[in-house]
Amino acid sequence: MKEQSSNAEVVTETNKESFKQRIKRDARNCFKDIHKKDILLLIVCALCVNFVVETLALIKYDGILGALMKLLPDFSKVSSNGSEAFAGFMGIFTHPLKVLNDPIIFLYNSCIVMVLLSFALLFKRRYFAMTILSGVWIGFGIANFVILSYRVTPFSAVELKLIDAAVGVMKSYVTRTVFVIVMAVILLAVAAVVFVWLKTPKLNKINRFSSMILIAGTFVLVFLATFMGLKTGVVASKLPNLSVNYQEYGFVYCFVSSFKTGIGKPNDYSEAKVKEIQTHTKQKLTGVTDTALDTEPTSTPTPVSAEAVVPVDDASLPNVLFLQLESFFDITALDQLELSEDPIPTFRKYMEEFSSGYLSVPSVGAGTANTEFEVMTGMNLDFFGPGEYPYKTVLTDKSCETTGYNLKNHGYTTQAIHNNRATFYGRNSVFRRFGYDVFTTIELMNIEEYTQNGWAKDKVLTGEIMKALKSTEGKDYIYTISVQGHGDYPETAPIEKPEITITNGITDEAEKNKIEYYVNQIHEMDQFLKELTDALTEFGEDTVLVVYGDHLPNLGITEEQLTRGDMFQTQYFVWNNIGLEVRKEDIDAYQLSAKVLNSIHVTDGIINAYHQANWEKRGTDQYLKELEILSYDMLYGDKTATGGVNVYEPTKLKYGVDNVEVTSAYRDQSDTDYLIIKGNYFTNYSAVFINEEKLIPEFVDVNTLRLHLPKQIEDIKIVVKQSYKGKLVLQTSNEILYASANEVDVYNDGDGNDNPENEGEDDLPGLLEEESAIIGEEQIDNEQEKKE
Repeated sequence: MKEQSSNAEVVTETNKESFKQRIKRDARNCFKDIHKKDILLLIVCALCVNFVVETLALIKYDGILGALMKLLPDFSKVSSNGSEAFAGFMGIFTHPLKVLNDPIIFLYNSCIVMVLLSFALLFKRRYFAMTILSGVWIGFGIANFVILSYRVTPFSAVELKLIDAAVGVMKSYVTRTVFVIVMAVILLAVAAVVFVWLKTPKLNKINRFSSMILIAGTFVLVFLATFMGLKTGVVASKLPNLSVNYQEYGFVYCFVSSFKTGIGKPNDYSEAKVKEIQTHTKQKLTGVTDTALDTEPTSTPTPVSAEAVVPVDDASLPNVLFLQLESFFDITALDQLELSEDPIPTFRKYMEEFSSGYLSVPSVGAGTANTEFEVMTGMNLDFFGPGEYPYKTVLTDKSCETTGYNLKNHGYTTQAIHNNRATFYGRNSVFRRFGYDVFTTIELMNIEEYTQNGWAKDKVLTGEIMKALKSTEGKDYIYTISVQGHGDYPETAPIEKPEITITNGITDEAEKNKIEYYVNQIHEMDQFLKELTDALTEFGEDTVLVVYGDHLPNLGITEEQLTRGDMFQTQYFVWNNIGLEVRKEDIDAYQLSAKVLNSIHVTDGIINAYHQANWEKRGTDQYLKELEILSYDMLYGDKTATGGVNVYEPTKLKYGVDNVEVTSAYRDQSDTDYLIIKGNYFTNYSAVFINEEKLIPEFVDVNTLRLHLPKQIEDIKIVVKQSYKGKLVLQTSNEILYASANEVDVYNDGDGNDNPENEGEDDLPGLLEEESAIIGEEQIDNEQEKKE
């Protein structure tokens, strides 16, 4: 036994020595085991991939087919303007040269690409792996290429979390032809991958130690380059304007930077600093400077404005309404554009009569949720990661101060209204963390009119807003999100007899059709605005209505075309029937709510109070620095400003003011294979559940649904649910029992006392599943195609 043990020790010692020797040998030969051609291939591949990606980022076009056409000269213009066609053709070659105007940025971005490509050295099929990893970068470049054709803001990493929202609007942007082309490209890509797999060689063995050394070297190289770049100002850590930053610092650097989300911890963040900011805020608002203010912060500080030191009388407070108009701005600000008439006379009239000005918003052509985030929270989106949507990051599990929470302190009922689906941008989850009590969406609306490209028209919102106001006894805070102005704007002429036409300034037919379509949409939105203010005036309650556009439309507008304002500015006004002082001032979106609440002497909240106290210093470095500290403290820090706890508890969000209900069911006398279901508040999104099996009925009107149901079916339980393709059930009706033995018998299942003993537990026959379900699904698909 001792001899065996001794032998084992010798073997173990030999293995240890052998392992140590291998490590030393690998360390000595680490670069010898990496073929020089692999290193050269890595560098060349990184340069080429970055060259392609940056070139794609610089080429702007209208649609995928239009992009292909732009790669060729427009021969139709040769006869009239040959130089223009030649310039367009040469653009193919001059675009990439723009990347090389700053070789340092280009090489730096190539190094970042090389980090990912270097992982291919860990595989025996390293050429195949390098091809796949190159394809990943080029895929991101193509995604950016496509996105830039529809909007100004480029593609960012955070948008990978917005795939559900992108799918929801895809049908409005991607035609059937383009979809076929995309699918063909995907199939070709798959075929290319298979081909490369079969044709590229496989190494017999690889030295992973040496490969790891080289990979680590690329990381160190990029780290040092980034450090020096930030120190010298070659690149920046903050990317507030992605459209400009992507061109300055390159797609690769900006895209990688956009993986970082949230607010980074400010250098001078501390409990003492937060308390100092709060103390100074109180001093500025009240004018009191004694030491009595240097106390522990309360969870809901309520300082009052220095301009209006008036106690808040909750009974005298008005209804507060915000109306965010989709892609709305004054189109007459386009240089040389002439129209047959003013498309927005109501908006212009109120801009003159009430407090108004330009509103700086965080995005162009897209990003509705980010504008409303700034308006509701008072936080500056520049504090967050590049291209970040807080709705999809921090707000998925955290709540924070909002206008809704601040007004709830004064007895307001808080409601949100949106004529699009509830799940868009994850609002169904976020709005309960914003303090809303009720959320009414398209699934709960009776939409009668849609735009030519499938969006619900905004005129339906007048009735929904008035319904919300009438549903409560007290004061209301209602935040309404419009959708009619949404793109894509068609290049053909979808409106046969447009009310407003372009008379001069646009010669290109496709551009003219897009702008003319947009002009007529905002004209109808302006008419809706007149109907709403007329209804509010007739309603008679004290009301403040804040109206603004969320961002400029994606019409290919450039800074040079705007005669006033800039690409990141829309306009706002504060309509009211209580005689508020008129003030003309340009502000940021994150300051809008503070301005409005200050006008009615509501100063609740940490961030709201800070804005009001430092109104004259807004935009200064100190103002922004302290606002960032308060924002960080609330979402990521120790919550010092609210006593170390989150005082903003999520609400139990109710969907819709009215509750869908079923009152009766009976056979259609004209066709007994159909069941008529009567009730209240049905919509195109109503689904009927028969013994818990989902069927899609024909929507007749708000009180009637018609469902194909073979008459041989026995007793059944009927429930109606409101949802968008079953993804989120917003409402469920009461349950009734329909007994086929007596066509008029309907039993209310509300308390269970009227149910007959046989409650229809039997499964539905195959005919129901095969015919009614299939017909129903086809019907809803057709309806959704029209709406999307």
